Amino acid sequence: MLVTPSLPPVRPSARLTIPVDLRFIYVSYVSCVMMQACVNSKARRSRYTCVDGEGRASMSGKRADAIMGRPRQDELDERLLASAIALLTEHGQAGLSVNRICQHAGLPRATFYRRWPSAMAAVIDAYHRRMGDALLIDRGDIHADLTAWGIGVRDRYRDPVIGVCVPIFRDAYRTDPDRIAPMVEALRQRRNMNVGTLAQALSAQDLSPHLNPFDIIYTLNAAIDYGHSARQEVSDAFIARLVHALLG
Repeated sequence: MLVTPSLPPVRPSARLTIPVDLRFIYVSYVSCVMMQACVNSKARRSRYTCVDGEGRASMSGKRADAIMGRPRQDELDERLLASAIALLTEHGQAGLSVNRICQHAGLPRATFYRRWPSAMAAVIDAYHRRMGDALLIDRGDIHADLTAWGIGVRDRYRDPVIGVCVPIFRDAYRTDPDRIAPMVEALRQRRNMNVGTLAQALSAQDLSPHLNPFDIIYTLNAAIDYGHSARQEVSDAFIARLVHALLG
């Protein structure tokens, strides 16, 4: 039979005593651990900090990006598109390239190619961001609605981005139409939407003009486009009279 030896009871007032030499070893160990932790902490901070020209500590780009956050995607888009339009304005189509756009914007080429396949594609995108909402809206009075649409198109031609892009597109359409094929397709889709809106409005208001909806939209847009290319101001009154003549 196994007999467990009985242990003497421990009094509550009893304290655990550590020899002096063990205390010294324990304190030394704790001190070393704390010192190493401080060294590691300083090393981690030094990876993210640098000293500027005046000897002040400042955050490196990696750490600053982690805290401040990376630039939003739309901000990068605007920087690249603004650079494309600036180069197009200053140097024309011959001075437009992906390398120059990226150098002007201060961004890598990979950032550009994640968005557009070519420099012309970026210019087309900048154009559509200004012209994308040029749609006819039916509010119940087709004379007033079509006049408002024509004035809106006229005002968009005054935009500096559109003013730079339109001559380039005209020239490209004559010499190399494949380069602007996406823009032509987008214009066709927007025109068809406007023609459909006009046809529904004419039917709802029981109007039967001499021209079909396509010819009305095309004629009004062509008159505004001609005024822009000829540098002749197309007034609100002229657009209203033209709409009245087209609708009869």
